[in-house]
Amino acid sequence: MPLPEQIHPALWRATQLARGSARVLPTGHDALARQLPDGGWPIGGLTELLLPHAGSGELTLLAPALADAPDTRPIALVHPPLTPHIAAWRQARLAPERLLWIAPPKATDAPWAAEQILRHASCAALLCWLPQARPEILRRLHLAAQASDTLFFVLRPAQAARAASPAPLRLALTPAPGGSPSISSSGAARPARPPCSFPCPLRQPRSPPLRRMSMRLWIALFLHQLPLDSVLAGWADTGRCCAVVEHERLIALSPAARQAGLRPGQRRASAQALAPQAELFARDRAAEILRLQEAALALLQYTPQLALREPDALLLDVGASLRLFGGPRALARRVRATLATLCLHGRLGMAPTAQGAWLLARGAAPAALRLSSLARRLDALPVGLLPEAQAQAAWLEGLGCECLAQLRALPRAGLQRRASPDLLMALDRAYGQTAEAHAWFIAAPRFEARLELADYAEHAQALLGAAARLTEQLSGWLHGGRLAVRSITLRLEHERGRRARPPSCLTVTMAEPAWHSRHLEVLLRERLERLELPEPVIAMALSADQTQQADSASQTLFPDPASQAADHARLLDLLAARLGPQAVRHAAACADHRPEQANQWQPVHQPAPRHCPAGPVLERPFWLLEPARALPEQNHRPVYQGQPLRLLRGPERIESGWWDDTPAQRDYFVAEDQAGARYWLYRERGQRWFLHGLYG
Repeated sequence: MPLPEQIHPALWRATQLARGSARVLPTGHDALARQLPDGGWPIGGLTELLLPHAGSGELTLLAPALADAPDTRPIALVHPPLTPHIAAWRQARLAPERLLWIAPPKATDAPWAAEQILRHASCAALLCWLPQARPEILRRLHLAAQASDTLFFVLRPAQAARAASPAPLRLALTPAPGGSPSISSSGAARPARPPCSFPCPLRQPRSPPLRRMSMRLWIALFLHQLPLDSVLAGWADTGRCCAVVEHERLIALSPAARQAGLRPGQRRASAQALAPQAELFARDRAAEILRLQEAALALLQYTPQLALREPDALLLDVGASLRLFGGPRALARRVRATLATLCLHGRLGMAPTAQGAWLLARGAAPAALRLSSLARRLDALPVGLLPEAQAQAAWLEGLGCECLAQLRALPRAGLQRRASPDLLMALDRAYGQTAEAHAWFIAAPRFEARLELADYAEHAQALLGAAARLTEQLSGWLHGGRLAVRSITLRLEHERGRRARPPSCLTVTMAEPAWHSRHLEVLLRERLERLELPEPVIAMALSADQTQQADSASQTLFPDPASQAADHARLLDLLAARLGPQAVRHAAACADHRPEQANQWQPVHQPAPRHCPAGPVLERPFWLLEPARALPEQNHRPVYQGQPLRLLRGPERIESGWWDDTPAQRDYFVAEDQAGARYWLYRERGQRWFLHGLYG
């Protein structure tokens, strides 16, 4: 009989209350494991460590679990109080290549960075230092940790023990003689069990069968408001009363204009007399062609077989894309979302033939996934939807032929003599009785898209919508050419004229090649939200600087290391976009005996060294002070925070750097204070004492 949790994760039995059920990681300390509720560090929740000060033994406590864990994903250190010492992590049997140091420019960005790391679930462990954190922030992080498999610790000052916390496990650490911390547990209560009620998963709607996923299917987009979208993007969001005029007659109207009494075909003078507040724009056919090509470029991310049907329609052969995007309905939703991002309004038709899908879109008819249902849908459409029938409109009306079903019922030989042969060909193409030929859309070999703004943008937040339009086009261009981009540049153009200033440029570099529109949009949004514009922006341009062939990754049943690496690369891009490239660093140790020279960290977007120099395994502190802090001396003993320190080991001579401007001649010692905290000191020849590291 299967266990309840094997039937559904929300099921549990009362007997489970008597035993731990959380996922845990062995601590590496037998005495500590006997005290913890489940015998190890909990995975899938927040664990809080309360410290009197940095270097209280927190990393000495956690290092064995991190080193012995089978998970080899990166280890993230968010907002640590001091510089992590690479040599100490190597001494603790942790590869420096796994370390990720996040140093936000503002302390308020640390919770955001921690939440993103938890949500991406690309790190094995996350250590986040939060000197000040409100309960709602901790609760949010705890919820994110529950949905992740990342080992998560929040390190806070000891004074935070008086504040409420959602952490199921809180440990207070105090230094103890010998280097290992003394631990007291508080709030280690078991998490509450979920209620018994749950939605039954057995009646969830099933996906379409696989045989449907490979059928012939076309999507047609009829951009019925293209004249208005071309002259005034975003008109629907503002509710403006506007219309487009050609040859002194209205051809496209907004809903507000229709409510004011305006109608298509109305003369300009009558419209102005009826609704003086209406904004009338002249039709711009060149802008319409550009907008149609913009939509075609963005929609290449769904299929490479795309054709323009000028002046206002697009045809997409999506039969081979259905399985990739989850079926016809899911694909239609994504196509509509792309149109909305581009500020385009259109009707979508789906049918096994391109001509049939186009007629369904023009007639706002439901989708038809089979030829049999397509015939029923088309039969009900008016004859006037066929452009080839316009020349015989009066004759067909005299015969009482109003819909396509009545047109098909006419004798074919007589219809061919009286009407144009193109009419019968159009009918046959719509009903799938003859083959269709299309000229596929071909994108330019280099991507550079420019967008004129309707109004002056004085704040960077006003540019987010336009940036999304550009990234949709870039993603389509990349998909169409099977390319990925490593670097993009967004150029912000300011007012022209005598006081014109050069454009402002934002360059975004990715840790790994990217091609998804959502990822590119998020990176640009994070950069723009923190940008202060020197002058109002009137136009934007996006270009792809570095491209390469995209890897054709396929979905697998089991976790794929390549996909995990891609998720981690997207996380690094997101962190660097918001915090700055210098705030996201990885280890780049150098072969130098001087600790400050050997302990090098560089931005993750710079190539990492092939391997960190190993060297001899020596006892080193987890934290380095940069620069070293001078200490007073009392009775020939160094003094730190008013307490004389006791020397435990040393001296260790480090003499190096005679070839450059920073030579070092130092004797290093390990010292301990009265509470048991340990420090790494050095003394220059005949000079004073310096504090260079803390044993965490």
